[in-house]
Amino acid sequence: MVFSLIKLALLGVAFGVDLVVGTSPEDYFVDAVDKGTYEGWLQGRGTAYERNTFMPASGEANKGVALFWTIHGDDGDDPTVDETVAVSRMSGTKPWIQFAVAVQATGWLGFGISEAGGMRGSDMVIWDSEDPTKVRDMYLIEGRTPLDDDCKHWELLEVTFSDGWIILEVARNLDTGDPQDRPIFDDSPRFGPGNRLISAWGDGAYGNHGTNAARREVRLFEQEMDAAITVQAIHQQLNATADGFVSVLAREYTIPTDETTYHTTCYTYQDLLDQASGLIEGQSVTLVGIAPVMTPKTKMYFITSQPTDQ
Repeated sequence: MVFSLIKLALLGVAFGVDLVVGTSPEDYFVDAVDKGTYEGWLQGRGTAYERNTFMPASGEANKGVALFWTIHGDDGDDPTVDETVAVSRMSGTKPWIQFAVAVQATGWLGFGISEAGGMRGSDMVIWDSEDPTKVRDMYLIEGRTPLDDDCKHWELLEVTFSDGWIILEVARNLDTGDPQDRPIFDDSPRFGPGNRLISAWGDGAYGNHGTNAARREVRLFEQEMDAAITVQAIHQQLNATADGFVSVLAREYTIPTDETTYHTTCYTYQDLLDQASGLIEGQSVTLVGIAPVMTPKTKMYFITSQPTDQ
């Protein structure tokens, strides 16, 4: 039998649970001088979107894009969808997704589905204020210059362009069947990856974005839940697939309160033998998951594991 689950628990420490929703969209863009256009959109067309998250620019947590989305199934007569949106779908009853991307910019805005988190291998849509009534469906295989897609699958639903804001609303089938597009996959399983999303923008003519870029791995299909429910789901899934678990505890460590601190706790193979019922000396141990232990004193957010020859 392979002993295949380790539950790591630092007392008084909480670990990241990969939630994509939590902050209210009204709280995005905290450094913005004038949020009137954005706030007006939130109170109007923004109410049609079920989910949202913020994609920060690299190195600037308060700069980036606000992303909103709703995934629609195969009901062509969905009464909750605006009629102009419903008739815009490309392929009849195929499942589709509706995005809105908001940014502080005066020139252009791009958004896309990425293969690995960068531009290469991405499927993207570009809106340019110099040609405001259409969007460009583009992709990138090599280099840094996107190419126009032979088949257009991104559809422009609406754009709000006012007072230094671009709010782009587009729709696309989840899987277009086009080899120049990237499918948007069901990322709800907790131990699979999320969809990797990218965005870029500029104030002049469409071109090099410089530092105006953001990327994030987002679980588009996951239902909103608080941290306690998410942790419970992780434990249930691990317990259903693993042969056992051990607890990695740092009982003698006091967490500093005034700065980010990294603390290393090492558990040897002998430590695992001492804890794990059913593990026989000499058996290999495969780590298949790390489940956090949440307490009322949780203060920190990240954990990593690294194997050693011990």
